[in-house]
Amino acid sequence: MKRNSLITLAIMVVLILLINILFPAVFSSTDGLFTKRKAQLSIYSDEWNGLSSLRKDLETKEYDIASIISNPLILDEVDHPEDSLYICFGAEKGYDKLQSDALFRFVNRGGKVIIADDFGDANSFSNRVGVSFTGHRIWSQAFKDNLSFIMINVNVDEEEFPILMNEPTTLKLLGTSHELFRAPEVIYRTSQESYEDTNDNGKIDSIGSLDTYGELPVGVRVVSKGQAGEIIFISDSSFCINDMWEEEQNAEFILTLIEEMLGYSGTVIFDESRHIQPTPITNSIFSLENIYIYILLQSDQLLGLIIALAFLNFFGLTYAITKPPIRFRHRFDLTYWDSYVEQAPDRLSDVRNILMKRLKSHYNLYFPDSSNVYAYASSTKTQYNLTLKGDLQELIEDNELVDFLLHPYRYNIAERLNSVVLKIDDIFPLQEGMY
Repeated sequence: MKRNSLITLAIMVVLILLINILFPAVFSSTDGLFTKRKAQLSIYSDEWNGLSSLRKDLETKEYDIASIISNPLILDEVDHPEDSLYICFGAEKGYDKLQSDALFRFVNRGGKVIIADDFGDANSFSNRVGVSFTGHRIWSQAFKDNLSFIMINVNVDEEEFPILMNEPTTLKLLGTSHELFRAPEVIYRTSQESYEDTNDNGKIDSIGSLDTYGELPVGVRVVSKGQAGEIIFISDSSFCINDMWEEEQNAEFILTLIEEMLGYSGTVIFDESRHIQPTPITNSIFSLENIYIYILLQSDQLLGLIIALAFLNFFGLTYAITKPPIRFRHRFDLTYWDSYVEQAPDRLSDVRNILMKRLKSHYNLYFPDSSNVYAYASSTKTQYNLTLKGDLQELIEDNELVDFLLHPYRYNIAERLNSVVLKIDDIFPLQEGMY
C-alpha cells in the first residue's frame, strides 16, 4: 500500500473515532438522548440488576468461580466438565451453531448448564433441544406487590421453595429433541390461577380462544444421553439479581439447585460474553442508534451536520472493507500467515494459480492465462492434450496436490491449505525469475 494511502487511512480512522466517541460524549447531556448503557446481569456488578450477590454467596462455599468473556467455544477446553456448571442469565446475544455445538459437547461430557432467560436470545440454543422461550408474559393471581411479581413454588431435591419471579414468560416443548439428549421434561410450573398472554396484548382475554389458563411451564430439564450432563431452562432472567436476592427464598432456591447439580464443590462458569459490554465503543454505537430521533428533533443545520458525519462513516467503512486490486506482476510468496489462508475462497484460488504457474515453469509447459480453470473445464483434454487426473498425477507425483487441483474446496480449512502450500514449495520450489 502506498504511503499516501496509509496516511489517508490513518486520517479516516482518527475521524471515525472522533465522530463515534467524542460526538456522543459532547451531546450526552442533551435531552437524555445519548444514554449510557450500564452493565446488567453481570456477576461483577453491584448495581440493582447485577448478580454480584449470587457470586459472593457461591464464593463463601467451596465453589471456584470462572467467567467467559470471549466465546462459549472455550468450553471445549474444560478438563473436567463433570465438575463444572455453565450459567447464563439473560442472553443479549444469541448462540451460533458452533457455540451451541460446543455447549452440547460440554453437556454430553458430563457438564451442567443453567440458562435463565425470558425475552432474550436464548432460543438460538434452546430450540435445538426442543425448548422455546415463548416471550408470552405470565399473569397470575398469586402475585406480590404488583402484577409483575409472580409467586411460584418449586421443588429441588424434595424440598419446596417459594420464589418470586419478575415478569416471567412461558416455556414451550416443541415436540423435538437433539440426538444427544433425551426428550425435555417440565420441572417447574406456576400456580393453577395463572394466565399466559398468548396474543401479547397486555391483558387477559377470554380463556381458551385467546389466552391460556392453568399451570404454566417456567422450568424445563433436558438430560444428556452421555455422562449424566443436563440443561435446566428457567423462564425468568432476573429472579437472582441483587434487588431480588433476598425476596422470598430466591437465594436458597438457586444455591440448592446448584448444589444438587454440581455437588458441594466444583467450578461455576458464568457466561459474560452473552451480554452487551458497557465499553466506550458499545456505548457510542448504542447512542448512534438514536441518531434518527435527533434528526427529527433538531434544526436543518444540525441535520446537515449529521448527514455529513454519516457520509464520512459510510465512506470510511467502505474504504476499510474494499479489497485492494491484485498486483499485475509480482513474485509469489507461499509463506502465508494463517489469517490469509482463512480468507477462502480467495486463498484457494491464489494457491491453485500459484501451483499452476510453478507447474508450467517446472515442465516448460505453455498454458494460456485462463489456465486457472484447468482442473475443472471439460475442454482441458482437447486444449492441453492432458487428461484431468492421469496426466496430472504423472506431472505432479503427489496425490494431495492432484486432489487439491481437482477438488479445491475440500481444502477450505486453514490447516489443510497450509499443508498444500508447504508441499508446493517443497516439490516445485520458487525459481529465479519466476513470477
